[in-house]
Amino acid sequence: MKGDMIRQFTVLSFDGLETSVMRTAPAPEPARGQVVLAMEHVAVTFVDALTARGGYQVKPPLPFVPGTSGVGRVVEVGERVGWATVGDRLAVQAPQGLLAEQVAVSDEMAVRVPGGLSGATIAASIEGWATSYFALERRAVIAPGQTVLVLGAGGGVGTAAVNIAADAQARVIAAASTPDKRNAAAWHGASHVVDSADLTAQVRALAPGGVDIVLDPVGGEQGLQALKLLARWGRYCVLGFASGDIPRLGANRILIDNHTVVGVDYGDASRGDAALARDVLEQVLDGFAAGRYRARTPTAMPFAQAVLAFERAAKGASSARTVLSFPGNDSDLRDIAPPAEM
Repeated sequence: MKGDMIRQFTVLSFDGLETSVMRTAPAPEPARGQVVLAMEHVAVTFVDALTARGGYQVKPPLPFVPGTSGVGRVVEVGERVGWATVGDRLAVQAPQGLLAEQVAVSDEMAVRVPGGLSGATIAASIEGWATSYFALERRAVIAPGQTVLVLGAGGGVGTAAVNIAADAQARVIAAASTPDKRNAAAWHGASHVVDSADLTAQVRALAPGGVDIVLDPVGGEQGLQALKLLARWGRYCVLGFASGDIPRLGANRILIDNHTVVGVDYGDASRGDAALARDVLEQVLDGFAAGRYRARTPTAMPFAQAVLAFERAAKGASSARTVLSFPGNDSDLRDIAPPAEM
């Protein structure tokens, strides 16, 4: 409300998370077409941590408030917002800026959270499920009975891709590096799980004729191997390079086997098309509400431990998703020790 002060987690430089601070600022007021949300839970992902360190391909101007996916309750409604009312619980996606006690967002960026869904779980799941839904349903155009190979299948995007592909009645081969991550992929619906260290041999044994779709958020050597595992007319979806290595894909193989290489940058697509972003978010929430999508309960940490949450995300300290929870929304909070140096 006007005259109130709020706290914002603010990144001051790209020299290290220890330079980030909690700042106070005036509470936002809604412009036309905006709502003000009292944030309840905001996700902290690997991409968030990478962005806060200046390592992502898109660098926000400094200083900035991070946070791109969250859940909050409406406390004020601006002019020309006809569907949201005070007290509504909304899921929201934003370019940045959600790690604050209150935020003003366009009503085009938000969707009501169906009753009965966990705010923390939805906040933690928005990025992965929206990205994977966009990749599979809009870009690769998955069909029942197809075989899908998901790399990095124990991560945030990977488990979501497994879940969405399984719901689409595809045969899902999930590749991950550890037993814990392979178990996570199986829990999310994978038909088969394989060790990414032995990718080629295990996938060829399961799909001698090749796979129809590869979802690759990893890149590097795994990406090169996965391209060779595609069947004729297969689609190779590039989602990112978690390995730190951008692979040079063989154009000769793409040509000979009539492969399609599909770029998947949901963040850029959603920023440029509000209608797309809203539709994808609605589809994801409908999937959770119907029980077709499911996600494990995230690790919830108090807003005051924002630096620690970002450090954990940057180090990959756990395969579990992490959210920062604001005061009054802390029923699932856990005491989290700092991650060991890796």
